[in-house]
Amino acid sequence: MNIMNVSYVDPTMDKCWAAHEMLSCVDVYRSFKTSVSSNNSSEQRTMQKWHIPTAIAACHILCRVETRPDLSFSMRPLNDAIYQLEANFGLVDKFLEGLPPAVKAGINKQQFISDMLPYCVWLLSSGHGNGALARSVSSVDILTKEEKTAFDAHVKLLRDLGLTYVKDDDDSRDHTQHGRTSVKMRLEPEIDKLSLFEGVSASRRNVPPLLKELLAHAANVAGMRESHSGEIESAKLDKVNDVIGSKQEGDEELSGTKKVKSPMKRAMPMVSEESETLTKKKFRASSVSTLAILRVVQYCV
Repeated sequence: MNIMNVSYVDPTMDKCWAAHEMLSCVDVYRSFKTSVSSNNSSEQRTMQKWHIPTAIAACHILCRVETRPDLSFSMRPLNDAIYQLEANFGLVDKFLEGLPPAVKAGINKQQFISDMLPYCVWLLSSGHGNGALARSVSSVDILTKEEKTAFDAHVKLLRDLGLTYVKDDDDSRDHTQHGRTSVKMRLEPEIDKLSLFEGVSASRRNVPPLLKELLAHAANVAGMRESHSGEIESAKLDKVNDVIGSKQEGDEELSGTKKVKSPMKRAMPMVSEESETLTKKKFRASSVSTLAILRVVQYCV
């Protein structure tokens, strides 16, 4: 907590690296999560007895100055840092809960903080060029074609990340170039807070508050449309499933009682054996008479 406030001479940063390396080793010796502490407590106490004073002596040699520095021995800054760390992890958990399940399955906290967070914050900036969202407008119709394309891409990014813009709790207000007073807007969840550092100015430009209001409204409308279309698709799917289920139930009832005869068999009349014999005799008699007539005609000719 005090080493960063000591103004020791170190143009090559070698002393700074060595001092922080020694402090990191002390943190390992003091930790109760190592295998040595869990298996052999006496060996851990021996390591603490010999190595921690050595690290303190090394930091004294590396960071000593002629004038006596103003050191702080209060635990309040450390407790504040721990509280802020827990709040940041809670913010990360809140953000990850809003992601789609397919995306959430392949992301952990450390990966999000180191890889995904800086890229997302840069994508949510106003940008540069003709399609930059840097103008404070009160309507989407005022935007140019390039700006509308960037506007739609920004809305899609908000929907994909589960983010939106909400009114800030502060009472401070920003005055736009149109003379209209706009409410100060912020991200929800505030993942941009994880990339803010005191004393370091960010080179990215923020979207104006008026345009953030339009983006939040467009993202809300897009969410309502997605939910409505999802309800319609689910209703259609339920209807198709009901029709298929009723058809299957009808087929099961018919197959369970008796087999239905085919239409051709149902249309054919039942012919008895006597009528079939009589029909054959008539056919033979007619064929004999026809043959006799042909012979008579041939004789006459």
